[in-house]
Order: sequence, then structure tokens, then C-alpha cells
Amino acid sequence: MNISILCVFVIAITILSVGAYDINNKCSHDRVTADYFNIHPEEKMEHLAIRKRMLDVAKDYVKSMSIHDRSKSIMEVTTVQIPVVWHVLYTPDIPSTFITKAQIDQEMIWLNDWYSAQNVNFDTASSLWSSDIAQAEDFGIQFVLATRDPNGDNTDGIEYRETSVGDTCGDTEIFLTSQGGLDIWNPIDYMNLYTCNIPDLGYAYIPTSNTHYRDGVVLRHDQLGDSFYSGSTISHEVGHWLGLYHTFAQGACEDDDFIDDTPNTDLPATSYTNYGTSCPGQNGATDDDFIRCGNIIMVQNNMDYNYEPCLAFFTKEQVAVMRAYLTENTVRGSLGTSDGLNPNCGSYDCDDKTCGDDGCGGVCGDCSINSSFKLCDVDECVAPCPNIDCIDKNCGADGCGGVCGTCTNNQECNNDQLCESPNDNCNEAITVDVTTSTQNYLAGNELSSGTISCDGNTVGGPIWYTFNALTNGQLTVDTIGSLFDTTLAVFRGSCGSLNCVGFNDDINSDLVSSLTISFQSGQTYFIVVGGYTEYGNTQRGPLQLNVLSNVDNPEALSITPTPSVTPDPSNTPTVTRTPSSSVTRGASPSKTPSNTRTPSISDNGPNPSATRTPSTIEVPSTEPETPRPSIPASASSVVVSASPSNLPSDDPNSVTPSRSVSSTRSRSNTAVDNSSDTSDTSYSSYSSYTSYSSDTSDSTFSSFTSNTSGDNSSNNDDDSGSISNKTVALWTIIVVVSMII
Repeated sequence: MNISILCVFVIAITILSVGAYDINNKCSHDRVTADYFNIHPEEKMEHLAIRKRMLDVAKDYVKSMSIHDRSKSIMEVTTVQIPVVWHVLYTPDIPSTFITKAQIDQEMIWLNDWYSAQNVNFDTASSLWSSDIAQAEDFGIQFVLATRDPNGDNTDGIEYRETSVGDTCGDTEIFLTSQGGLDIWNPIDYMNLYTCNIPDLGYAYIPTSNTHYRDGVVLRHDQLGDSFYSGSTISHEVGHWLGLYHTFAQGACEDDDFIDDTPNTDLPATSYTNYGTSCPGQNGATDDDFIRCGNIIMVQNNMDYNYEPCLAFFTKEQVAVMRAYLTENTVRGSLGTSDGLNPNCGSYDCDDKTCGDDGCGGVCGDCSINSSFKLCDVDECVAPCPNIDCIDKNCGADGCGGVCGTCTNNQECNNDQLCESPNDNCNEAITVDVTTSTQNYLAGNELSSGTISCDGNTVGGPIWYTFNALTNGQLTVDTIGSLFDTTLAVFRGSCGSLNCVGFNDDINSDLVSSLTISFQSGQTYFIVVGGYTEYGNTQRGPLQLNVLSNVDNPEALSITPTPSVTPDPSNTPTVTRTPSSSVTRGASPSKTPSNTRTPSISDNGPNPSATRTPSTIEVPSTEPETPRPSIPASASSVVVSASPSNLPSDDPNSVTPSRSVSSTRSRSNTAVDNSSDTSDTSYSSYSSYTSYSSDTSDSTFSSFTSNTSGDNSSNNDDDSGSISNKTVALWTIIVVVSMII
């Protein structure tokens, strides 16, 4: 009997130990690096030796500055131009995977802004680090769309392929035309950027002694061209591609990124800060509020994880390391003389320029991203007129015939010229589409006031959605993709008489919320999402609501929520159903480069083709259904589905993680109307980078022909935090053994 019980727990631990996922990870760089070195252990030691040599070069470079004035430039630097090619993998099933030329052009502008100290948040950096922050003259790095492909033919630096891999995005398949992706262009001559529907924001492969067929940068499609990010993700991942580690290294105080001017820290900033107070200068926060490992932490460094408004700069030594890889004998050292630019432009000049012609057909910067200095006067961003006023404004007229910004995420510009969500009260609830495909709704509760209570549980700064049920079914709603600690409630009734159906705070330590309810035909439901509230303080920030049903609710022409008082008919707000947008774009033909130096690939991963179906945990419904085995009361409780989409819940693509707050705070979660919640603690481990040795580099373009064990093409890096098939299997085992006992 004891042996049976022991077996149950051994199996349970084994199941729960596989595929845990830490949503706090913005990028997958640590994972793909560890996976690569597991397959090619010889490359790890060579990489460490080369990196030590580059660090020594960089440290000597920084020391060449005046000892008495570290704020000055390291020295006059020669600009290195890097040819860039974008490989866009898209699927009509997810229209946003088709990245337009305009989106790519915008990302290229933002990328070059980051690598010339002109990024949108650069001027918000704390003065504490003024002597360490890299200035425009320190970089000498420019990224240019390739003008010549590996065959010597003209190109615009972009190639497209319509493929299911645009959704699956396996670690191997995206880099191989034979598996539905696109073959990489020789990384000796090009920086390769791939876009598809990966679960994290991005990842990149770090320079090793030899290049390989996956030696590029991969970016999640739906952030590209988004001014909320303003190039922070692409510049972060390119930093990895040019040799930088995360500032929090392997996740312990004694670990280090080996950069002298970045203080040691053990955790990413999103692990111990909240949106709105995650860097000095935000809502009264000071440098002294960010202390880890006995140090004031450089939370605005772009190689940390932080919320986008707080990411501001690279340090001088970080830039010196990247330049060392570009100018020394490494796999990145030939990019500046690549044949990818035709001709290689020798007239580039952006010295002391913030905008204007760069001498090579491009521009030195984009003035439009500045809050006030929006006009380019030859080579300097200036105010278009003396009356311009965009201080503390993010939308509306700027006083000079322009605007201070454009509201996104369905927000509107209020009288104070701030973007706010219009559906911040019950009477203005926005109608959601209830279908068997996941619907996503973006908003923000930064300006939403008040709270709403659901059986004693509070949703702070509530944002309202609604639907009229015209059939019976089950609905799963969640806030995965939101950038702060959320709460979620569902009500039934009218604005003047709301009945709490269910509430959820955290589905696990990731601080996002999820709830599954049954709905009945003829009833009106309200979905309310907002922030966690404690001691009168409400969490606020960008919100994402995901809605998925097991049935299609018939179309309703319009929905007018019943107000709490009888309104003037002329002022009664009516929210009209707006179907989800459908984007149809004509794609350029797929082009497969024929590179005479293309590696032979022998470690192809599998090309998954599993059918994807909605993943929910069943809750009682009023509809008759086929009887199914029930779990005895002794086997714990029914759980609420955490799946945000119609993907299997153990598929890593079923989560859209952002830079989210992780916390050990334990709070009770209430679920009403046949819904409850259990917590699942996620974890991750960082790859260990240890000793250094002395070695020289080899810039030969070569391929690896090793077994790909642990590196499959379905990108199985982790569990999404959803209630997976593994959990169902676990409970089944426990129930069976309990019955035997």
C-alpha cells in the first residue's frame, strides 16, 4: 500500500516538474542559449574564451577615456554598417503575422535610434548614471536593410513566406525552408531577423566561435511597429546577438554579466517593481527604491527586464563590448565589409545629427517620436512653432497644427489630452464577440477611477465589457498579456442590478487572471477587468482581455446596457457591435536565397502538425451533455481554465507573455457559479556561464551536424501556466490510486 502511494507522488512530481514556465521572462535568450550549448558543448567554452577577450578589449577601450571626465565619448569611432534582412513568416489564420514594409521601416528607425542614444525614453534616464550612459558618439553602429542578396541580386532586405510555421514557430523549423521556414542568409554577411507568433517577445543567439544556421534574432509579430515598445525589444535582442548578457545574469547576487558599469543584481526589475513605479522619476520613485544585492540597480538599462516606459539606455562598456565583436576577429567582425550593401556606403555621416540625411539614403533619426521637437531642421529636431505644448499630454492638438500623439488600444483622448479607455463604467461597456475563436481586446485602466465589488472581492480601476447571451454555453476570459497585477469579474443582470457570477485574482504566480463560467440564453453578462487593490492602492497599466467560448453566440445587432437610472433618451449610450477586424494583405512571393555558403543541415527538428482545439476545463452547464467520470470530493476541487486561446493548454504558443510582475504574495481567489481557482507556481532556471579560457576566434561560416535532442521544432520551452493535459493526467492517477486504497 505504501509503495502504491509513493509511486503516485513520484509520478505526480515528475508530471508537474516538466515544462514549468516563468512568464516574467521577456525573452527566451537564456533558454535557447542553454539548449544550443547542451547540443554543442564544445561551443560553450570557445564562446566564453572569445567573450573574455572581447570584454578585455572593451574594458581597455573604456579606460582610454579621460579619467577625470567619464561623461565624454570613449573616442572617435568609425561607423560600422550592418546589412539586415527580415524573414517574415505569416499565416492568414493570424493576419497580424503579416508584417508590412511600413512596420519594418519603423522598427529600423527605432533600432537605429536606440543605437545612437536617440530612443524615445533616453532623456528620462536617472542622473545617477550620467557618467556611465552611452552617448550618441559612443556607438558608431548603423543598421541598414540589405540591398544585395547572397546571389548578388538586388533586394529590399525583406522576404515573405505564407506558412503554418508563422504560428507554430518551432526553434528549428523557422530557420529551414525545408520545414516551412526560410533559410538563413549567411550570418557572416547579414543580421537575420525572423518574425512569427512566438510566445515570448523575442530571443537571439549569442556569438560563438562559428556561425550556424540559427544564428539570428527572432521577434514576436504583434509588437512590431507598436509605439508602446518603440524598438525596446528589437534593440534588446540585437544586444544579445552582439554579445551582451542580461544585467541580472544567471539570477544570483554572486553572478555577473561581467560588465563593470552595470551593478550586480539577482532578478529582473519586473520581479520586484510595479507598472507606474518601476524606475526613478515615476510617481515619486527614486534610485534608492531599487536596491538589490546591496546595490542601487540600473533598472532603466535595456538589458534588464522592465516595463517599456522605463527602458532608456545602454552603458558605455556594453556598447564597447558590442563594438569589439564588430571590429575584432569574430563571427560579427565581417559585417562592416559585407557584400550585402551595394555598394558598401562609405559616406555615412550622422555625427552631431538628430535627424536628416545620413549620406547613404537613410536618415539619422526620427523627430516624430519626440514629445515637442517634431520638426527636422536640416539635421536637428526642433519645435515646429513657439506655441507647441505637449508636456504631460499624449494626444490631442499640440498648439502648432499637429498632435501630441495618437491613442491606441481602443482608447480615446480626454479633455486633459490623455488617452483613456471609454468603457470605464457599466453604461459604456463595449460589446465583445463570443465565438469559438479567441477574441482579444486591448485597453488601459491608468485613468479609470473607482472599484467594483464581486462577492467581497474588488476590481480596481474597472474596464467594462458586455454581451447578450442568445444561446447556452461556456465562456473563458483571461488577462494574459496584461502588464500588471490584474483582477477579473463576471456579472449577470443590468447596470442597475448586477449579480456576481465569478471572480478571479491570480491563476498562478504570474499575477494574471482567468475565469470560466456557464452562460444562459436570454441573459446579459458583464465582464469587468482591472487591477489588484490593496490598502487603497490600485495596480494600473495596459490591459489585454482574451475571450473564448465553446459555442458561437448568434450575432446581435446592438447591445444597450441598462443604466442604473432612467437616462435622457437623447443621451443614452448605445454600444454597437463591431466585428473583429479582418486584415487581407497581398504578400510578396516567397524568395529562397541560394547561398553558395548555405550550411548543410542534418539536425532538422520535427515539423509539428497537431490539430489545435480550444482548451477549457468543463464547468456545469444548463445544456444536457454526455455523462463523464467525476473526481471524488477527496481529490481537491474543480479548477478554472487558464487557457487564453484555442490552442492546447500545454502548447507554449498558448501564452502571450509580457514583462510581467512575479510575486510570492498569496491571496485567496473566489469563484462563484460553479467556478473556482487554484494556483500554480511556475519557475525557470537560467543557464550557467562559468569559467573563461584563452582562445582565438574562427570566423568560418560552418554548420553543425549533431543530434537535436532537446531542441525540437515545436518550441516546447515551457508550460504556459494554463491547466494542461498533464494536470488532468495527474488527478486521474491520484483518483485511481485513492479508489484502490
